[in-house]
Amino acid sequence: MKGIVMRFRRGMTVTAAAGAALVLAATPAFAGSDLSMETGGGGYGGALFHHEGETVTVCDFARDGKAVTAYLGFFEPAGSRRVSVTNAKGAGGGCVTKDFSVVEGSRVVMQVCLRQGSTLSHCSARRWTTA
Repeated sequence: MKGIVMRFRRGMTVTAAAGAALVLAATPAFAGSDLSMETGGGGYGGALFHHEGETVTVCDFARDGKAVTAYLGFFEPAGSRRVSVTNAKGAGGGCVTKDFSVVEGSRVVMQVCLRQGSTLSHCSARRWTTA
């Protein structure tokens, strides 16, 4: 598990650095940024919103029988919508990535939680970014 967590965190650092470089090179009107976070308490799972391509990747780090779900809200000019991406594969099962079409410059909010049935636990704080 430690290797998976370290690879995820290392990947998030590289992605964040690349995203920061792109943000600095982008025009202010369309300066989106990536967002990564782990479940509350850390070490259970994590999620990454990648603003280029509007993909969400969810990884499960723990063999605990619980799924990891990222909840997102997209606030676009035509209205808002809520979506979720769940990884129920467990640790060692790989990450799950889903692609969304989001209007450039839209606000995005994300939270990641452990989920067992309809019960949520270890939810992260909600954080905002721009697509």
